[in-house]
Amino acid sequence: MNQETDSTSDIAISDEEELSYAEILASAVLNGEIEITIPLEDEERVKTGLKNHKSKQATRLKEAGQTPDSSTLIFTSKPSADFMGCIDLSIQNKTRGTVKIKRLRIPENDFPD
Repeated sequence: MNQETDSTSDIAISDEEELSYAEILASAVLNGEIEITIPLEDEERVKTGLKNHKSKQATRLKEAGQTPDSSTLIFTSKPSADFMGCIDLSIQNKTRGTVKIKRLRIPENDFPD
């Protein structure tokens, strides 16, 4: 997230609400990046589940003759400051082969005669 312009917002979720991989993935795609707090022991299961779900979506799209999403998921985790035994798992949806830029400038080309 761009720290200069973006702010985080917590979505009210009741204590330990269950979300499907589809719901989590859709939120990451829609927002570009999300952060979820999960028990430490679930980290690898969640990462694998999200990757598998994204792969199944791509397979279905290919079978239907459509172009699958070419983005990739990037995961980072840190210990949760709010919940003991939990981690904050950041899930970023990044388009492959792209770079975030702040400005694109095309200089004026004055060719010598």
